[in-house]
Amino acid sequence: MNLNKVGKFILELRNEKSLSQKELANMIPVTREAVSKWENGKSLPDSSTLLILSKIFNVTIDELLCGERTTEKDNMKKITLELVDEYNLKKKKIKNILTTSIFSITLLIICFLTYYFISSYNTIKVYKIEGQGEEFYTNNGILIATKQKSYLRLGKLESINNKSINKIENVKLYYINNKNKKKTIYEDNSTDILISTFYGYDEYFSYDELTSIEKELYIEIKYDDGQEDTVHLNVVKDFSNNLIFYSRDEKISTNNNNENQHKESDFSKKTISNLKQKGNEIN
Repeated sequence: MNLNKVGKFILELRNEKSLSQKELANMIPVTREAVSKWENGKSLPDSSTLLILSKIFNVTIDELLCGERTTEKDNMKKITLELVDEYNLKKKKIKNILTTSIFSITLLIICFLTYYFISSYNTIKVYKIEGQGEEFYTNNGILIATKQKSYLRLGKLESINNKSINKIENVKLYYINNKNKKKTIYEDNSTDILISTFYGYDEYFSYDELTSIEKELYIEIKYDDGQEDTVHLNVVKDFSNNLIFYSRDEKISTNNNNENQHKESDFSKKTISNLKQKGNEIN
C-alpha cells in the first residue's frame, strides 16, 4: 500500500470540498496534525476514520486505500495486488535480516575460532631434561611451559662414583638468553625442587625465552672442597600441541620414534658406560 498516494488522494478530496485541515479534523473528529500526517504519507487513518472519510468525500474505502477513483472491480484487484506486494516485500525484508544475522554470527564465530587457534596453537610444550658432570648426573628433569604458567623440576642428582650428595654445597640453575646474559632460575643446595612461575609476572623464567632455555640451560655445582662442576643440560622436546587433528590411537611413525629414542637415550647410554667404567676401576 502506497501511503504517499493515499495521502495525496485525501489532500485532493479535501481541496475539492474546499476544506482546511482544521475543518476536516473537526468533522471526524481528530487533530489537525493527524490530517497533516495522512496527507504527507506518514500515517494511515484507522478503519473507523476511513469509514467517516468515505462518507465525507463520497468515495469508497477501497478507493481511499487505492489512492484514486476506480471501479469496484478494479479496486478489489488493485488492493489484492498491493497486499500481495506488501506481503512479498515484508517477506523479503525478513529474509534479508535473517541472512545478514546468520552471516554476522557465522563471521563472529569464525573470527573467534581463528583467534583462539592462533593464540593457543603450539603454546603447550613439555621437555625432558638430562645432563652429566664429573661426579653427578640427572636424567629425570622435566619442564612444562605454557603462556599462562610453567613448571620446572630438574630432579635428583645421582652420584657417578658413589660421591655423597652431602658434599654438594650449592647448586645454581641458569640459562644464557639471546642477549648473551646469564639469568639464574634458582640457587639452592638441592635440585629436587619444583618451580612454578607465572608468565609475565614475577617470573623466574619467561615463556618468550624458552628457546634460550632449550639451547643454553646449565647447572653449576659447588662442592664443600671448593671444586666446581658446570654442566650443559640437554633439553629435549617431548610434546607440543601442534596437531590440528589427533587421535588417542594414533601411532607414531617408526622413524620419528627411533629418532626421539636416540635423542633421549644418548645421555643414558653415556651414563651407563661411565658407571661401568667406574665399577671396573674399583674392582
